[in-house]
Amino acid sequence: MASTGAELLQGDRLRRIKDKLATACVTAGGMLVLCTLMLIFGYLLYVIAPLFRGANITLQQQVAAPMVVDYASWDENAKQGWVFNHQGEVMRVDLSAAHFAQPLARAHLNQAAQGNRYFSATEHAYPLYGYSDAQGELQLFTLLWQNQKIEMRPLPKVQLPISQLTHFTMALRETDVVHQFILTVVASNATSLVVRSGLFDSELDTVAWDSSLQMPLSDAPIGLHVNYTGEQIDVLSADQLLRIDPHLKLIQQVSFAEVPKLLFAQNKPAQYSPTPVNLPPAIGMQLLAGESSILIRHQDGTISQWFELVHDGHRQLHLIRQFKMDAAVQGIVAEPYRKSFAAVDGKELALFYTTSPKALMSTSLWDLGAFEQGVFSHNGQQLWLLGAQQWQLLSVYNPHPEISFSALWQEVWYEHYPKPDYVWQSTAADDIYEPKISLVPVIFGTLKAAFYALLFAVPIALAGAIYTAFYMSAPMRRVVKPAIEMMEALPTVILGFLAGLWLAPLIERNLPAVLLLLVLFPLSVLVTGFLWHRLPSRWRNQMPSGLDAIVLLPVLIAVAALAFALSPWLEQLCFGGDMRVYLTDHWGIGFNQRNALVVGIAMGFAVIPTIFTIAEDAIFSVPRHLVHGSLALGATPWQTLVRVVLLTASPGIFSAVMMGLGRAVGETMIVLMATGNTPIMEWNVFEGLRTLSANIAIEMPESEVGSSHYRVLFLSAFVLFMFTFLFNTLAELVRQHLRKKYSNM
Repeated sequence: MASTGAELLQGDRLRRIKDKLATACVTAGGMLVLCTLMLIFGYLLYVIAPLFRGANITLQQQVAAPMVVDYASWDENAKQGWVFNHQGEVMRVDLSAAHFAQPLARAHLNQAAQGNRYFSATEHAYPLYGYSDAQGELQLFTLLWQNQKIEMRPLPKVQLPISQLTHFTMALRETDVVHQFILTVVASNATSLVVRSGLFDSELDTVAWDSSLQMPLSDAPIGLHVNYTGEQIDVLSADQLLRIDPHLKLIQQVSFAEVPKLLFAQNKPAQYSPTPVNLPPAIGMQLLAGESSILIRHQDGTISQWFELVHDGHRQLHLIRQFKMDAAVQGIVAEPYRKSFAAVDGKELALFYTTSPKALMSTSLWDLGAFEQGVFSHNGQQLWLLGAQQWQLLSVYNPHPEISFSALWQEVWYEHYPKPDYVWQSTAADDIYEPKISLVPVIFGTLKAAFYALLFAVPIALAGAIYTAFYMSAPMRRVVKPAIEMMEALPTVILGFLAGLWLAPLIERNLPAVLLLLVLFPLSVLVTGFLWHRLPSRWRNQMPSGLDAIVLLPVLIAVAALAFALSPWLEQLCFGGDMRVYLTDHWGIGFNQRNALVVGIAMGFAVIPTIFTIAEDAIFSVPRHLVHGSLALGATPWQTLVRVVLLTASPGIFSAVMMGLGRAVGETMIVLMATGNTPIMEWNVFEGLRTLSANIAIEMPESEVGSSHYRVLFLSAFVLFMFTFLFNTLAELVRQHLRKKYSNM
């Protein structure tokens, strides 16, 4: 007996040791899971944080340079630049040197370019520069930097047919022939405009056209610009803005004293406000990168942005937004490849980006003197300001100007868009584009896909779980339940493949049948159930208990076959032979082959096993004494199910639905292959969508590491992470509440 007691004591000691080891392992595993989640959370925040770090400008170098500057430009290598001063000379400067105002080389222009003259330059296709005097004599030339010397190559002089010239500008675009360009020169005086265009290679050749236009201006022009194609001219006076098409001689005219304001309503065309906007007189203008938007400086420190919209069948310049400085803005410096710009008002320097009217940053201006010229480096990381007394080289930290609260979460009015909208378009074919990175369309697409998936899956999964757990016979349940749970192991890439390549064309070809089945399937189940109970009891008793649902299988198969057989006839009779065209032409409902209906069905099949398994376990786990007690008191099986079983199992059923929602929100492969991935905000079940997870999968391989696009995709992952966390937390809170509420049953 002593030996047996010692063995039992030893066994108890080993059991306690094993229990402690198991507890420690489980605790360590749980802590590791939490640590992993926190590390993921922390890394996402680490990548996202730079998006919301403010812009900053610091003074890098400052040198005295008392001269009047007509024009300055910066080489692509951000090391050297050109300066054209009002004394008729061009200088090459080294911007990386401590005394960068000391030129590396100088070249004097000829006497004809000195005196009362006007300067213009174009560097879009090929660097070309020009001086003109007040009588319209134009001297064009190119510059080369070779062997530490400036080589100037003048072209033949051009006499413009205009007197008392006040402004001139030019544009150069490349032709299909190598080393040939179309040069367009625009000059103006107080009332008229002259446009001359010709072929340029080594000299100015045949004139293509020469046009003169009278400008309907009440004051002399204070600004003139021609776009790089030479087909759009903007003229600014103190109280008017003109946009001119020299080919068609069409003039758009805007008066700052009475600017019509557009109002937008949901799903309605734009309307003009009865109270127009009154803008102060203009003092200058600057075009943004891409030359679609015009920035106009006004006397009170306002900067207004304008671009063209199509309204009432005509293109017209419209006021889009306004930026505000404390005093009249002396100059605007636009970045060459982004929609950022710097504004100088004599006391302050501010950075703006055109998706938000608020300044990215502002700082007190160093002792610059009167502002004359400014130019950004090609990468936007340096800003060169040239004043009457000082030249300043500024270091600019502004890596993500396009990211703001309004750009991510609010409607933004982008160039060439008819109204403010939520848009996701992170890349474009042109280098000069405005990234559109609103997260609202992809969040909407995520919720839309989850909604239609649950709309398909929840009724089927819960009905199947109720029947399997409460009505089905035990032998049949042992077969059906594992079979449905095995569906969980089916790779979603296969479901997405089948949905995109088989289901989507099938639905497109048989759309009337699919819509008809939405009505016929529930109706056929009800009719079959009604007829089954009208049969004599001796017939019904021959069917083993719990196997009644087998009767439905041939009925559903026959109804589906009937619907697909009737589909061509219904389409021809009711929809003119093509239901898709009919929906678009008569009801205004668009149809894409890969749409939310396809996603709802395919993702529904992926979500059904999750909801079914959890809900079925919850219903089957309801204590049997509650069921037997209800039946013993005279309740019918249906009353017992509705008033006892479902209430008791409601925490588990709710958890099943929320788990299915989390699965639908995070699904990637099905929505990637079956939605068309169109980031549009449309509840139409026949339109496509793009979800957060699919957006990350599509665009992450193409994004540049550290770019705004890259970090916004990580922000999308963070939002998706928070969605699942929110849904799971909500599910747990509701489950605990329901468990507490029905725990006494």
